[in-house]
Amino acid sequence: MRAWLTRTLSFFLKEIHEIRRQPKLILSLIAGPFFVLALFGATFESSRPSFRTVLVWPEEGVPGVQQGPIEFLIQRNFDLVAVVPDRDEAMQMLEEGDVDVVQVIPSDLIAKVERGERPEIEVVSHAVDPTAESWIQSLMFNQVNILNRLLLLERTGQAQEQAVTIKVEMRDAQNTLSELEVNLTPERKEQAESSIQTLQNALTLLIALLPPVPEEEGDMSARVDTLRSETMLILSDLIRLQEMIESGTIETETERLSSINERLSGLESTIDIFINLPPEAIVAPIQPSYLNVRGQPFSLVVYYAPGVLALLIQHLAITLGAMALVREKLMGSFEMFRIAPVKIPHLIIGKTFAYSVYVFVASAALAFLLRLLNVPFASDMLLFFLLIFLLTLASLGIGFLISAVSGSDSQAIQLTMLVLLLSIFFSGFFLPLSGFRELAMPVTLILPLTHGLRGMQELMLVGRPPDPSVWIGLILIAVGSYSLVLFLLHRSFKKVIS
Repeated sequence: MRAWLTRTLSFFLKEIHEIRRQPKLILSLIAGPFFVLALFGATFESSRPSFRTVLVWPEEGVPGVQQGPIEFLIQRNFDLVAVVPDRDEAMQMLEEGDVDVVQVIPSDLIAKVERGERPEIEVVSHAVDPTAESWIQSLMFNQVNILNRLLLLERTGQAQEQAVTIKVEMRDAQNTLSELEVNLTPERKEQAESSIQTLQNALTLLIALLPPVPEEEGDMSARVDTLRSETMLILSDLIRLQEMIESGTIETETERLSSINERLSGLESTIDIFINLPPEAIVAPIQPSYLNVRGQPFSLVVYYAPGVLALLIQHLAITLGAMALVREKLMGSFEMFRIAPVKIPHLIIGKTFAYSVYVFVASAALAFLLRLLNVPFASDMLLFFLLIFLLTLASLGIGFLISAVSGSDSQAIQLTMLVLLLSIFFSGFFLPLSGFRELAMPVTLILPLTHGLRGMQELMLVGRPPDPSVWIGLILIAVGSYSLVLFLLHRSFKKVIS
């Protein structure tokens, strides 16, 4: 047992001394990620990209719409750099790269709305980045929603003003119809025709101004629909009444006069309810109420810090492991091991402990430096260091496996960089795992960073122990990779002996 420990310790001390001879490497690997994060935090402003936009506004203007509010609305989502009257001029600016987005406002915007059509605000871009195009579409969707809401608010306000006018016209019509019931003289008929025609015009305008309210708005939709249906019924009755007056058959329809008067009274009550409603409650009766139970989210620097720490641990461990066995092969150490009283486990265990100490010191130093960027420290230090150890062990296993299958330093470096690229794209560090198809899941699961990243975020940001799948994933990667390494090295030793 003592001899076994002595041989293992010899490999441990050998690797420790080799690392100790490279202080600049140690310093760069610890301080480098910290300064990158610090620079990121000092210079980064927003995750939302800025798109230079030119607005095409007709030279004759847009009837019913003021240019100032439209420009203000665009500037909430885009960087408005110019306003031009000609679409061709704007498209030329887009082709030359002076702007990123062109927005064209049609001159008949309001006229189409009043005709019941759906006018379009043309948006043109030259985006090659799919993320940028998604941002443009999302920002434009938000802008058009706000514009639609403003138009509906204005239309609702006009409808309420028209409803106030209609109340006066309704009272005049009711008085006229009441008098007509008692006295059907030609003067009364003429006066009634005039009042009915005025009320018809007012009701027709009210129906045209009433805003469309979706059915999912519930009670608000029912109130507007009730007002619209009652108004249309009254309008139909008034048209029929006017026809009877003109044809001279009103004398036989005095009961209809009384019925219309009653309906006018009911419509007046409905109009009163409509007038007293705030326009915002009619157009958008439902509003969101968002609450972040932790107060506010972390800054992007703090959010990415655990991922940077996990990525450093993995990349450092994989790099050390990938170069370890290749160096021994190129130096001819395997031939020496054949006649020396050492076995493969001595080599692997000694190197594992040496590299683990180095990675642990580097990660602990970086975690301490991250506190200078206000990155929260793990609440459970025991679990934090256990997670670092398992992440290091799994990463070293991947590194040793790369070293076992590589025939040269350059091949080992290339495979190490390949694992780094896979880790950035398929671990959840840069892109959410939910965005990948099931086909990519095996790749994500064999990467130590996938599990280490989740564990670091849960410990440092959420403040709770990592999910059991984190521990299981790292252990399985470590066991599987070390088993393959031992198998390949045993086979390599046999080739050397033969």
